[in-house]
Amino acid sequence: MNIHGMGEDRRASRLLVPAGSGFFLARVEAGEVAVAPQAFLDFRSLKPGTSVQLRPEADEMDVLKASPAPVVPARFAALEIRYQEEAFLFPMLRIQLAPEAALAKPGTLVTDDQGRLIGIVSAHLPKEPGALHVIPMEAVEKVCSDWKNGATTGRSWVGLQFLEATQVPQVARVARHSPAEAAGIRRGDIILSCGDHLIGDLQDLMVEVALLPLEQPVEWRLLRQQDTLSVRLTPVQKKEP
Repeated sequence: MNIHGMGEDRRASRLLVPAGSGFFLARVEAGEVAVAPQAFLDFRSLKPGTSVQLRPEADEMDVLKASPAPVVPARFAALEIRYQEEAFLFPMLRIQLAPEAALAKPGTLVTDDQGRLIGIVSAHLPKEPGALHVIPMEAVEKVCSDWKNGATTGRSWVGLQFLEATQVPQVARVARHSPAEAAGIRRGDIILSCGDHLIGDLQDLMVEVALLPLEQPVEWRLLRQQDTLSVRLTPVQKKEP
């Protein structure tokens, strides 16, 4: 297959296609190309109304140049884990374009005003002018990590259920023979952190679980009655019905 990147068409081989993700992972034959490390901005730091930039004429090399391609201003609107009652494979960033802005193609890079990469445009939202979904770079990082570790990527599963109406990350049920059961998590435990990220509510936890690399142990901190304890939990791929 051919992919247009780094200013020209290049041969590429498809490595992984995460079902329902809106993108695929490929190895591009780049030859002797020097690429400086690209700074990322953690999407968790974005607040509603934060200014972002779309780079509709840029490729992955343009972001690194002193005079990048023209940008289209936009604003971060919200973090979403589902749309119209359908859960995403990964959390998505909702971005709102200015009324006069042209439509952005899928694959368009999204950065902050310092050029730090935030994500990649997935699709425009039907019947919502100027609204689009962006795949955060953390989701791309998860897919790359899964592939490097020999796992077929997909929805991470830990075997916990919660009462969504309360939005409190307190365990309501632990599935039998699940990673959570193996880690020693019990009903009634409150999740305080997942890896390096503090958990404030149930949506925070759902976002972090979705981004966990498969088959890689992660430290969780829990509150059990009056005691704080740590466990190591290894997520596995969720088997879809």
